[in-house]
Amino acid sequence: MNNQLPGYGPEISAEKLIELLDSILDFSTIPAEDGLWQLPLCIWGKAGIGKTALIHNYAKEKGYELVHLAPAQIEEMGDLLGMPDVEGAHTVFRQPSWVPQSDGPGILLLDDFNRADERIIKGLMQLLQEKKMIAWSLPPGWMILLTANPETLNYHVTPLDQALLTRMMHFTMVFDLQNWVNWAEKHRLEGWCIDFALAHQELFEEERHTPRTFSQFAFQVSRLKLIPETDHESLLLIARAILGEKTMLALKQFLGSGFHHIPKVEDLLGTENFEAQIGQLLDTWNKETIQRLDLYSILFNRLNAFLIKKKEPLSEAELGKLKKLLLLPSLPEDQRFQLAQDWSNSSNKQLQQLIREPEVARMIL
Repeated sequence: MNNQLPGYGPEISAEKLIELLDSILDFSTIPAEDGLWQLPLCIWGKAGIGKTALIHNYAKEKGYELVHLAPAQIEEMGDLLGMPDVEGAHTVFRQPSWVPQSDGPGILLLDDFNRADERIIKGLMQLLQEKKMIAWSLPPGWMILLTANPETLNYHVTPLDQALLTRMMHFTMVFDLQNWVNWAEKHRLEGWCIDFALAHQELFEEERHTPRTFSQFAFQVSRLKLIPETDHESLLLIARAILGEKTMLALKQFLGSGFHHIPKVEDLLGTENFEAQIGQLLDTWNKETIQRLDLYSILFNRLNAFLIKKKEPLSEAELGKLKKLLLLPSLPEDQRFQLAQDWSNSSNKQLQQLIREPEVARMIL
């Protein structure tokens, strides 16, 4: 493995990984022939990017059963093989209580697989290769998924040899900010927290500022009902406790710059004087000494996330406002083109049709 890579296998976003799971997971009960079976899938990636949560959410949405096993918590082989017992003149093993009993479909998740002791990892080799151990077999309607942290960073992990690596398929999950924004919008995290993430996406490379820790920070802010205008010091204190000094200082600057006053997408699209309000906003950003491309990025990322999570079709009024946005003279050409490109690549047929309208197409081209 190249020492610069964070894991094994091709890099993939969370969104693409979900699509991949849909296409490759096979829960059929047809027995393997000639020693061939579907390989377990190992998802590599940095801590805190949502590997485990993705599998839990995927299983829940699909209605699959899920058994979550953390091999790092296992100290004795008996927890894998089962405990010995005597039946007549023979010694047998009673399978562990965590072993699935149903026919599935189900997922056995071996979480943080390479944080386990080397002896335990070696003990799982038969399970990975044959979906069984000495005393028990995984039901045929079950698949094995694993998560693992990179061997190249400062993680306390056990290096895997080729005998183990060749028993699995490998993908390296990478963080995608837009995917996170879509998730945050869906879970109704505070808008200004999402804006901060969009303005300082480089912080997600920090050790303590991971997608998981920042999501926890945003959750705590919502739980405690903290407001930037009145609870400034409390927000910074919690940020320092969860996210560290560097992120706290960035947040302090952010809260003092007025970023969190960017209107919510829902409010913008719901206002009667949309054209005047958005026009005034863009005029303000364009007149500053340096054109506020950062604010454009925040607003339009939020807009795209809103459009993605919206389940019902766009109303005629909403489509009309989006068209007015694209036709605004104050909208910089590069921003207009980027929006058009995003909507062209969207799965939303209404947005695709919107950018094909002659009046809009002329402005883009």
